[in-house]
This record gives sequence, structure tokens and C-alpha cells, in this order.
Amino acid sequence: MVRFALVAILLSFGFLGCKGSNTFTKGEGDKSKIEVRSGEAFVIELAANPSTGFNWELVKPLDKELLELTKTEYSGGNPALVGSGCSQEWKFMPLKPGETSIYLQYRRPWEKGIPAAKTAEFEVTIK
Repeated sequence: MVRFALVAILLSFGFLGCKGSNTFTKGEGDKSKIEVRSGEAFVIELAANPSTGFNWELVKPLDKELLELTKTEYSGGNPALVGSGCSQEWKFMPLKPGETSIYLQYRRPWEKGIPAAKTAEFEVTIK
């Protein structure tokens, strides 16, 4: 019985770390495709290290008829601890069916004229 309880506890911890089906990540390279339903929020999660001054930011304004940015926050790690990596999460609400794109860049806002360290592009289809 104790063994069963221990296994159940360990399995539950494993599931706590799983990402929801409406959380999307991006590596370097091609555009990522996101398909969501109108009215069902989704999150874009990108690796970040704000203690070094780098942040993800929108490059182009969102199509406000199709998509609303509802929240941005950091999770994991310790954003205040120098060198501590974490994730920057962008939460969006799809407003109505259509197609749009989200363009993000990872840069230090005060470094004008310097190319972004990373970029991320998401093609969003809202059903």
C-alpha cells in the first residue's frame, strides 16, 4: 500500500510539469503554426533571461480585430537573479475566426540599431 501511494505521488508530480495543449513554444528557424478556436486563450512560452537585459517584445502590432494580448509574465527560474534563465509567457485571446501573425524579437530595448539576438514568428489560424 505504501509503495502504491509513493508511485501515485511521484506520477502526480510528473503531470504537474506538463504544458497545456494551448501552450506553444518556439525554437530558432521556420515559422511556427498555431491553430486555435475563437474565445479559447493560448500562451506562447519563450526561453528568456531578463537579468541580462534581454526581453521578448512585439515587433509589429497585433491585428486587434482577431487577437488580444491579455498578459505577459515570467515563470520558472528567478528573473531577478543575474544569469538565471526562465520563460517569458505571452497570453493571447483569439477574438474571431481568421488568420494573423505574431512577430517577436529578443533584444535589449536600449540597444538601438543592433539586430535582435533571436526572433520568433507565429502564424495563427483562428477557427
